[in-house]
Amino acid sequence: MGARPPPPEPAHIFVYGTLRPAYARMAGSSATMNPPTLLHDLCRHVGEATLHGYALVHLGAYPAIIPAPPPARVIGDVYALPSPPPAGAMATLDAYEGIGDEFPPPQEYRRVAATVVLARSEKGGGGGDGGGGGGDRTTDTRPGGEGGGGGDRTLPAWIYVYLWATDGGTVIDGGDWLGWIAARAAAGGGPEAGPRSAVGVPAADDSKKGV
Repeated sequence: MGARPPPPEPAHIFVYGTLRPAYARMAGSSATMNPPTLLHDLCRHVGEATLHGYALVHLGAYPAIIPAPPPARVIGDVYALPSPPPAGAMATLDAYEGIGDEFPPPQEYRRVAATVVLARSEKGGGGGDGGGGGGDRTTDTRPGGEGGGGGDRTLPAWIYVYLWATDGGTVIDGGDWLGWIAARAAAGGGPEAGPRSAVGVPAADDSKKGV
């Protein structure tokens, strides 16, 4: 019996910080940089989703995610990648996160496959942004499968996981970075306002220390 072929690579990407579409609409954001423009122009926005099993940490100018026990979660957005992705598209996104041969080790992030849960309003079978039929193929985690009501719809997606230490960062309860910085701004401060908690969570690989 032959070896089982490897699973296909995810056809979606989950973003949780400066690549989210709402961040591009914020005054003073840096979303005019090339990677966000590439993502928003070439990929179809599927909707909001939740990633479980990770904590969101604010590092000063941008967020990071690190593995964490329940009930840790991260709120973000899912994009459908074009098929096949344009040449160099994923390398450009990787470079935005400091991944690639041009970046000396230890690199700041690693891109891995994970499962995300679509927001309730995104679970319908209709064609997403484009009208009738089609839509994104999702997995229903109910025992009964696709039929009937309720249940969570999941998608395999690429995520960027932080590898350096997060000591001195701020854990964001609820995992919504955009909501957190908006609340800071409404309170009269920027994302840095308020006391910073010591996270004290080690990096995923202890040999990879932050700068």
